Amino acid sequence: MVLKKKKGIWETYQEVGLYNLIFVEPSREKKIVKEERSRFLDIFLYSGTNDYRVLRFLYNFPFGCILSKLVYEMAWYKINFAADTRFIPHIWAILVEYFLICFAALSFCFNSLIRCSIIFAILSGLSSSGQGVISIYVMENLRIGPIQNIMVNFGHSTKITLCHLELQARVVKRRMEIQAGPLELLFEKHFGNATTIGNKVVKMMNSLVQPYDGEIDPDQTEDDNHLAAIIDTAEALASRKLKSYDGDNFDNDKTKIDRISKPVLKRFKSKITKAIFSRFIKRCKLMFASSITSCHKRFEESQSLCYDTIPFPIHYLTCSAMNSLTLCKPDRFKKMSYKYCELGQSIDAARGTHESLFSSELENEMEGLHNISDVVKHQLHLNLHFIAVEAPELEKGFSVNQLKTEMIHDFEYYKIILDAFDKIFTFLIIIFTYFVFKNCVLIIMNYLNDINYKNYFTTPYFWQIDSKRKKEGKVFLNPLTKEEIKFNHIISPYGLPQSDEYRKMTKSFIRWILLLFIVFVIVMLDYYFNRMLEIVIEHGKMLSSQTSYSHLRIKIDGKGVVANLLKEILNFNYTGYLKEELTNDKCLKNSSSKPNWSFNVLYIFIPVFLILLLQVFFNFVVQRFVFLVVMGIIFPKRSKARIIHLYNKLLMARINMNKLNELKKKEELNEIKKKNKETENIVKIKKKEEKNKNNSKDK
Repeated sequence: MVLKKKKGIWETYQEVGLYNLIFVEPSREKKIVKEERSRFLDIFLYSGTNDYRVLRFLYNFPFGCILSKLVYEMAWYKINFAADTRFIPHIWAILVEYFLICFAALSFCFNSLIRCSIIFAILSGLSSSGQGVISIYVMENLRIGPIQNIMVNFGHSTKITLCHLELQARVVKRRMEIQAGPLELLFEKHFGNATTIGNKVVKMMNSLVQPYDGEIDPDQTEDDNHLAAIIDTAEALASRKLKSYDGDNFDNDKTKIDRISKPVLKRFKSKITKAIFSRFIKRCKLMFASSITSCHKRFEESQSLCYDTIPFPIHYLTCSAMNSLTLCKPDRFKKMSYKYCELGQSIDAARGTHESLFSSELENEMEGLHNISDVVKHQLHLNLHFIAVEAPELEKGFSVNQLKTEMIHDFEYYKIILDAFDKIFTFLIIIFTYFVFKNCVLIIMNYLNDINYKNYFTTPYFWQIDSKRKKEGKVFLNPLTKEEIKFNHIISPYGLPQSDEYRKMTKSFIRWILLLFIVFVIVMLDYYFNRMLEIVIEHGKMLSSQTSYSHLRIKIDGKGVVANLLKEILNFNYTGYLKEELTNDKCLKNSSSKPNWSFNVLYIFIPVFLILLLQVFFNFVVQRFVFLVVMGIIFPKRSKARIIHLYNKLLMARINMNKLNELKKKEELNEIKKKNKETENIVKIKKKEEKNKNNSKDK
């Protein structure tokens, strides 16, 4: 077997020319001549998808581009990842768009299954199968149109409200100025001078009390803790010395020291005096403790240096004598500190008595000094009075600004929600489009593979076959009996919807009612919100006029320091006149955003009406048109085979039924003949009996 190489398009064009390349198919020429049909009908009605490829490409490619562009604008644009021009140049979005369109158009040209799927999907979008896609399309237009318009008007109303709040705050401020008259200006002008002079006096008193402020503090300070740490270190060294070298006398010395200091502290009652007494004792002990710690540190360094420089084992003999505990004598310094630092008593060695060195009024004097410092600190009440006057105005301003910030935050929050709905709608459109294409492909595959799939329509070709058989004198089907129509579920393409089509119509109508309710509520909300805003802008104009006159004169006479101080503070001569007119024209300058009725009608109401018309009432018409006309044109051979199969099935049923009827008629005739014979026999028998009776009578 020799395989011939198929000629290319260019070679064929050079051999046969342009007309024959486009409009002539060699395998179809014999059939055209035999059937005596026109070339136009053969191309578009009788030829297969593999015939006239050049011609089919020439008219399928532009038609496929148009359909692919339509599908892209309806759903595919949602999957264009380059459409976000914030991060990707716009040229890439265009490239991705036309790549999808051209790829789909080429597939539309060369693959009949894809061609049928695209046309089927577009037309199915007009039926109940595409109700979800068109409903999401309407919701997306609601978001772009009325909902976005509501958000714009909400922003205008927010600005108007905040502007009126600021205007009202300004009016209230002016009223307070009018009611206060010159007093506010008096306080504003001279209160600063008074507080400045008062602060100078307070600073001078503070400078007198400040050196003693830390000494008369009843609580522990950082200096007290630092002194206590140094003293504790020295006492720890003394305790180590006593434990190491004089352990028997350690407890006796400790009890003697405690008996010296405890009775003195018991004589003081106030917490401040006890704190002052303990600070004096600590500072006295600090002198002894500092010498102990310094001596200990020096000898420790010398001993460590000795161990480092003198070789082994000589350093054990020489360096051990440089022990800081024996040389510094911390126990001796401890006894001396407890002996001479008891400042609350005078020791008379001859008499053995103790006399107090402090005055009996020490506690009262320390309390008085502490109270003076507290009185000085009370000057802060002047500043508190100043804050009480100025704070309300600042608080009002802060409240309006905070309200502005919250409104802007809420507005941005609503924008984020709308953007989220946009992403959700995008996802739903992609999902619904996928399911539409999936259902279309499943229906097409069932149409091509299962010859009984929805094969119950009596098309014109069905009756053409029947009329041809009638002319030839063969068995034909017209008209079909009721039993045949009911048993085989035969439907006329032009007939009324059936029960299953009524059920689909009911479900689609319920979904349409819900969509219509949502559209009506949102559009009416947009209209009435805009109308209310127009009424406010048109009739909400306001004019506030305020006029006031005030006069105040204060004069201080006298001489001396106090008189000069009062003159500097209180001398005042003021005459004020206030006239102000406030209007809210600035608040109402922005007009409301009116509903775009042309957009609403074109992109919302017309699609909703088309849903009612095509996807509810005439859903069965669209589905029948797709199933019979579109798929019949794209797959003509398969369509004819299905119709011939249906006709043969009904014809065989009719022939079998006729045979059964003939057999029934024959059986009925045979039964009738049998009955007639039986009746004849009975009549003959009766006649014989009558004759016999008559003969017997005659005898």
